[in-house]
Amino acid sequence: MPALTFTGAPARAQQQLIGMQTPSGKIHCMVIIGDGPTNMRCDVLENTAKVAPRPKDCELDYGSAFAMNVTGRASRVCAGDTVADPKNPVVAYGIAWTRAGITCFSAPTGLTCTNRSKHGFTLSRAAQKLF
Repeated sequence: MPALTFTGAPARAQQQLIGMQTPSGKIHCMVIIGDGPTNMRCDVLENTAKVAPRPKDCELDYGSAFAMNVTGRASRVCAGDTVADPKNPVVAYGIAWTRAGITCFSAPTGLTCTNRSKHGFTLSRAAQKLF
């Protein structure tokens, strides 16, 4: 599956950006609502997992960013930016965070996010799994 490219285009007036982070501050996510399909991107900071080789069509960073729409499969992202923001609200361990059809559950072992199609990812610094 080719890598999705997430463009950090400036938000338009009709877009709503909603961010969050895990208590460790090592995983940050951003949901973009409006002006097209709702999508989410999460970045793993200080990723220590072994990552597949960068796709040939990716000239940016690869392996620590993940994205999905409200339906369909999730993917690693080719990105030259980040959604990490220390001002993002912290979602405590044991809490589910739901926005626009995407739900993330924060746990000491990592963050698991799923969409309406039951696809998504489980992220931690040491391992990432797409499903």
